[in-house]
Amino acid sequence: MRVHTWSTTPTGGTSHEFSIDMPTTIDETELIELRFGSIERMIVEAVRQWTVDVAAEGRLILPDVDAAELYVANFCADGTKTRTAVRITADEADEQDFTESQMAYLRSKGVRS
Repeated sequence: MRVHTWSTTPTGGTSHEFSIDMPTTIDETELIELRFGSIERMIVEAVRQWTVDVAAEGRLILPDVDAAELYVANFCADGTKTRTAVRITADEADEQDFTESQMAYLRSKGVRS
């Protein structure tokens, strides 16, 4: 079980911190039902939040539709701050004559081959 804490400061009001227990595994069915009503509803909420997360940066990429679609298709909300997923095939890298050290650098920046 994980305690989730957030605070709010209404305009002209007093700040207040809220803390509630949140489920961390699918086995915590009582807590899931208490917070979401059902496992299915929890999944719906997770998908909705995923959509909100991907939309923020997706809008910045949107002038390039192909890049935006690639970004959305590869978006993984895994807790890291790096969201952009770039793909390059080994053949494409070979055509550019990338050295092994250049490939290592690209991999360290999130380029996937």
